[in-house]
Amino acid sequence: MHTSTTHHIRLVETCHKRNKKFAPGVNDAEKNSLYAHTRFLSVAAAKEKMLELLADQRCPHGSKAPVLILGHGLNQDMGKLKAQWGLRLNGIESVVHIFASVAKLAR
Repeated sequence: MHTSTTHHIRLVETCHKRNKKFAPGVNDAEKNSLYAHTRFLSVAAAKEKMLELLADQRCPHGSKAPVLILGHGLNQDMGKLKAQWGLRLNGIESVVHIFASVAKLAR
Protein backbone atom coordinates (compact mmCIF):
# COMPACT_ATOMS: atom_id res chain seq x y z
CA MET A 1 0.00 0.00 0.00
CA HIS A 2 1.46 3.31 -1.05
CA THR A 3 -1.03 5.71 0.52
CA SER A 4 -3.97 5.65 2.84
CA THR A 5 -6.54 8.14 4.03
CA THR A 6 -8.63 8.22 7.17
CA HIS A 7 -11.84 10.13 7.75
CA HIS A 8 -13.93 10.84 10.85
CA ILE A 9 -17.35 12.24 9.98
CA ARG A 10 -20.11 13.08 12.43
CA LEU A 11 -23.66 13.86 11.41
CA VAL A 12 -24.95 17.30 12.29
CA GLU A 13 -28.42 15.87 12.87
CA THR A 14 -27.24 13.38 15.52
CA CYS A 15 -24.01 14.86 16.92
CA HIS A 16 -25.78 15.84 20.14
CA LYS A 17 -26.32 12.16 20.99
CA ARG A 18 -23.70 10.48 23.13
CA ASN A 19 -22.89 6.81 23.66
CA LYS A 20 -22.90 6.97 27.45
CA LYS A 21 -23.12 3.19 27.84
CA PHE A 22 -20.02 2.21 25.87
CA ALA A 23 -18.04 5.47 25.95
CA PRO A 24 -18.63 7.03 29.36
CA GLY A 25 -16.74 10.23 29.98
CA VAL A 26 -16.08 10.86 26.28
CA ASN A 27 -17.90 14.14 25.87
CA ASP A 28 -16.14 15.61 22.87
CA ALA A 29 -15.61 12.76 20.40
CA GLU A 30 -14.69 15.25 17.70
CA LYS A 31 -11.75 16.41 19.83
CA ASN A 32 -10.71 12.89 20.82
CA SER A 33 -10.65 11.12 17.47
CA LEU A 34 -7.50 9.04 17.31
CA TYR A 35 -7.67 8.63 13.56
CA ALA A 36 -8.52 11.85 11.73
CA HIS A 37 -9.75 15.41 12.03
CA THR A 38 -13.52 15.40 12.59
CA ARG A 39 -15.81 16.92 9.98
CA PHE A 40 -19.46 17.65 10.69
CA LEU A 41 -21.73 17.01 7.71
CA SER A 42 -25.46 16.80 7.10
CA VAL A 43 -26.87 13.35 6.36
CA ALA A 44 -27.15 14.21 2.66
CA ALA A 45 -23.59 15.56 2.49
CA ALA A 46 -22.25 12.55 4.42
CA LYS A 47 -23.88 10.12 1.98
CA GLU A 48 -22.39 12.01 -0.96
CA LYS A 49 -18.95 12.10 0.72
CA MET A 50 -19.06 8.37 1.50
CA LEU A 51 -19.87 7.50 -2.09
CA GLU A 52 -17.06 9.77 -3.26
CA LEU A 53 -14.57 8.22 -0.85
CA LEU A 54 -15.61 4.63 -1.54
CA ALA A 55 -16.25 4.60 -5.26
CA ASP A 56 -14.39 7.50 -6.86
CA GLN A 57 -10.82 7.13 -5.62
CA ARG A 58 -8.21 6.71 -8.35
CA CYS A 59 -4.66 5.37 -8.42
CA PRO A 60 -1.96 7.55 -10.00
CA HIS A 61 -2.23 5.56 -13.23
CA GLY A 62 -6.01 6.14 -13.40
CA SER A 63 -7.52 2.82 -12.32
CA LYS A 64 -9.95 2.64 -9.41
CA ALA A 65 -8.15 2.52 -6.09
CA PRO A 66 -8.91 -0.53 -3.95
CA VAL A 67 -10.71 0.35 -0.71
CA LEU A 68 -10.35 -1.49 2.60
CA ILE A 69 -12.87 -0.58 5.28
CA LEU A 70 -11.76 -0.98 8.89
CA GLY A 71 -14.01 -0.41 11.84
CA HIS A 72 -15.34 -1.69 15.10
CA GLY A 73 -18.77 -3.30 15.17
CA LEU A 74 -19.47 -2.38 11.55
CA ASN A 75 -22.21 -4.97 11.03
CA GLN A 76 -24.84 -2.75 12.66
CA ASP A 77 -23.59 0.32 10.78
CA MET A 78 -23.63 -1.56 7.49
CA GLY A 79 -27.22 -2.64 8.16
CA LYS A 80 -28.27 0.96 8.79
CA LEU A 81 -26.48 2.23 5.68
CA LYS A 82 -28.31 -0.38 3.62
CA ALA A 83 -31.73 0.23 5.21
CA GLN A 84 -31.62 4.03 5.43
CA TRP A 85 -29.46 5.02 2.46
CA GLY A 86 -29.74 1.99 0.18
CA LEU A 87 -25.94 1.75 0.35
CA ARG A 88 -24.42 -1.73 0.31
CA LEU A 89 -20.72 -1.39 1.10
CA ASN A 90 -19.94 -4.87 -0.17
CA GLY A 91 -21.71 -3.99 -3.43
CA ILE A 92 -19.29 -1.19 -4.32
CA GLU A 93 -16.78 -2.41 -6.91
CA SER A 94 -13.75 -0.71 -5.38
CA VAL A 95 -14.36 -2.11 -1.86
CA VAL A 96 -12.11 -5.15 -1.81
CA HIS A 97 -12.44 -6.10 1.87
CA ILE A 98 -14.35 -5.08 4.97
CA PHE A 99 -12.87 -5.68 8.40
CA ALA A 100 -15.98 -5.39 10.58
CA SER A 101 -14.06 -5.71 13.83
CA VAL A 102 -10.55 -4.30 14.13
CA ALA A 103 -10.22 -6.09 17.48
CA LYS A 104 -10.31 -9.44 15.67
CA LEU A 105 -7.29 -8.42 13.58
CA ALA A 106 -5.19 -8.12 16.73
CA ARG A 107 -5.78 -11.75 17.69
